[in-house]
Amino acid sequence: MSPRSKRHRTSTAAPTLPFDLVLEIVVRTDAATLVRCAACCKHLRRGILTGAFIRRVFDHGPDGAVMPRRLFGAVPDGAPPAAAISLAHPYTPAAARLFAHHLAPFFSWGGGGGADLLAFFYDTLTSRDGLVVLRRRYARMRRESGVCVYDPMTGATSFFPDPMDVEYSGFGDTMTYVLLTPSDYGVGCAFLLLMADFTGLADPRSRVQLYHDPDRWRPATTAPCRGSHRSKLLHPSAVVVGSSIHWVMFGGTGRAQRDYLHVLTYNVCTRVAGLIELPMDRLPESYTTSGDANLRLASTTDGSLAMLCREGLKISVWRLSVSDDSGWAPHAVINTETPLLSLLPGMPQPCRILFECLGERSRVLLFTVKGRGFQGLVVLDIETQEMHKVDAEIIHIQAIPFEVDLESRFLRMKTFH
Repeated sequence: MSPRSKRHRTSTAAPTLPFDLVLEIVVRTDAATLVRCAACCKHLRRGILTGAFIRRVFDHGPDGAVMPRRLFGAVPDGAPPAAAISLAHPYTPAAARLFAHHLAPFFSWGGGGGADLLAFFYDTLTSRDGLVVLRRRYARMRRESGVCVYDPMTGATSFFPDPMDVEYSGFGDTMTYVLLTPSDYGVGCAFLLLMADFTGLADPRSRVQLYHDPDRWRPATTAPCRGSHRSKLLHPSAVVVGSSIHWVMFGGTGRAQRDYLHVLTYNVCTRVAGLIELPMDRLPESYTTSGDANLRLASTTDGSLAMLCREGLKISVWRLSVSDDSGWAPHAVINTETPLLSLLPGMPQPCRILFECLGERSRVLLFTVKGRGFQGLVVLDIETQEMHKVDAEIIHIQAIPFEVDLESRFLRMKTFH
C-alpha cells in the first residue's frame, strides 16, 4: 500500500469527545442549539433530559438561564406589524435572545406561515399556553377560514369556519372565544376551542350559548344565567380554574346597572353555568361609583380563584375560598409606590395604575402607570412582588397576554429518527 493511501485511511478516523464534555458544551450554548441537540439523537436526548441537566438549563444563575421556564409577552389588539408582540417577563439576556430571534419574527410580516396572516388579515382574540386564536379582520374574507389557531413556536396553523348563525360584529363585547389545552382539566386533545355568545343575556330568560367542535360549530349547550340579565363582558379574556371558565361581567337589572360587577362561570364537564358575586361593598369606591372597573381575575397555585383590583398605586389581591362559605377574603396588598419611584424616575404625583393583561400561568401582571403627561409600563410578579420596567414603546390598548411554558414544551419534544 502506498504512503498516500495510508495517510488517507488514517485521516478518516475522527476523535470522539467524551459524552460528559459534550453536555458541558451544550449547557453553555443558547436555546436554539440546546433544542437541536436534544432532537438530534436518543443518546444525547437522554443525557439532556436528566434532572440535573434540566435544573442547570432552566434555573437562573448570575447571568440568567440558558432557557427561561416561561415566556410572557403582550400581543396588541389591532396593532401594526412592527409592534406585533413584546417581551414582558423574564427580562434576562437569554429570554431576550430567544424572544427576538425565535419568536418575535413569527408575529410580524415576513415571518412566514401564520405570521403574515396575523400581521395583515387577522386580529388576535385570545391566547393560551403558547397558542393564539385569530379571527378574520374583514367580513368579505372567506368564512371557511374565519378562525385560526396559530402556534408561533412552530408556525403551525389550524383554520376553522366562522359560526354561521352568529353576527360578524360584536366580538369582545357580547361574544368571545376560549381556548383550552391539554394542561387544563378534561382536555385530552391538542386544544379545545369554544365560542361563548352572550347576546342571549339581553333576553329576560338570560341564557348564554356555548359552541364547540369548530369544524361544524355545534351548540355545546344553552345555559341559563340568572342574575346576568342585560350584562356584558368587562373584558373578553377568561380565566380557567379546573374545569370552570370564568368571565367578569358588568351591568344588569334591578341593581346599579353600570357598576354591578359579577363573575359568570361555565363548567366544561357538567355544562352548567353559574354566577359568583363579588364583594362590591368592600372594593374601592371607584369600582362602585365611577364605572372605573379595572379588575382582573387570576388563578392561584392551589387551584382557587383570585381577583386583582387597584386603588391609586396599591394593588389588592383577593381569594375566593373553596373549602368553606366564607367567600372572598383579602389576601395581600401590594404597595407599588416606592418601587415605582425607583423604576420610573420623574413619575409625577398623583398617578394611577391601569391593568393591561395578566399571565394566568406565570402569575405576572403587566400594568401601566399613568399621570399628567406621563406613562410607563411595569411588570409585577404577584408571588414574589418583584417589579421591573418594560420599554415604554410597547404600551398598547387592550393588550392580550401571550405566555408559553418552554420547559414543558422542551420535555415533550420528539426525537428525530
